[in-house]
Amino acid sequence: MAVILVLLLFGNWLINVVLIFIPVSFFIRLTHLGWWGLALLTVLFLAWCMAED
Repeated sequence: MAVILVLLLFGNWLINVVLIFIPVSFFIRLTHLGWWGLALLTVLFLAWCMAED
């Protein structure tokens, strides 16, 4: 029973880190790039999407 409880707590912590903290820190890094960095990333993403077709 204790092992299941520990696994559930660890899984809950892992989901919180992956789904909340990593995207927030990634967004903060993107905003530090400024408008030029965001524009460059957008162009690169669109080029990657078009290359997949």
